Amino acid sequence: MQISNVEQALLSGILSFAAGAFSSLGLYKYYVEPIQVGAALRKKYGAALWIAAKELQVHLARIQDTLNDDKVFNSLLKIPVNDWNQAPDWFTKNGFYTMATAHKIATLSAWLYVYQQEMLFSPTKASGELLSEIYGVASIIRRAFSESSCLWPEYFDAIGSEYLERVGDSYRPLSFSRFCLRCGADQAFLKFFDQLHNFVHLTVKDERRGRKGRIGRIQEALNELMGLLERKKLLVGLQKERIGKDISSRSVLPDET
Repeated sequence: MQISNVEQALLSGILSFAAGAFSSLGLYKYYVEPIQVGAALRKKYGAALWIAAKELQVHLARIQDTLNDDKVFNSLLKIPVNDWNQAPDWFTKNGFYTMATAHKIATLSAWLYVYQQEMLFSPTKASGELLSEIYGVASIIRRAFSESSCLWPEYFDAIGSEYLERVGDSYRPLSFSRFCLRCGADQAFLKFFDQLHNFVHLTVKDERRGRKGRIGRIQEALNELMGLLERKKLLVGLQKERIGKDISSRSVLPDET
């Protein structure tokens, strides 16, 4: 059976359209889609990481401002393994300030860990470039925490990986309430974070005794991280100028009961 010229033209058009469609789908799947996914991933955690850095920075500044207050100072010397004495409310009363300080450090480490893991599997040039810069800033932060302290760089990373919980298809740091509850219920978990609490204990002792420097170095490293996220425009509409000193724990402690 012969095909008419009209039918041949129609068939040719259909085949050309199909080829174009498949070509477009291939272009989208292998080029456009990875770029879009990579851009979304880079922005997904940017604001959360910036806020974690800002909260810790403000919290550390508040510690510096109030270390001459014996009540504040003594509260930061508490170490849960030694002091909680099987009293679950200790974590939100007598141990609140040291727990809040450890929580803010662990939250920063957790968001850094998640961000680096996500960028590791994003196959775009922009993600690779950002990953290199994030790794560079993360190294500065680890060094600021670990220099002349009991907190090793590898342990700083381990804090973040252990501080995560899965929610749907994503990971996020533990909430402060979950942190307190797990410390009271899980002896292994409590002991895993013992070195972090010792770090807080020794750091505030050094600051009070005049051996200052570590908190300042950490704050400078946090500035590096926040500056990078801002330069890369990864804050997704976050109005950072409206985030001030009220985001951190208060410096006036509740009465011990």
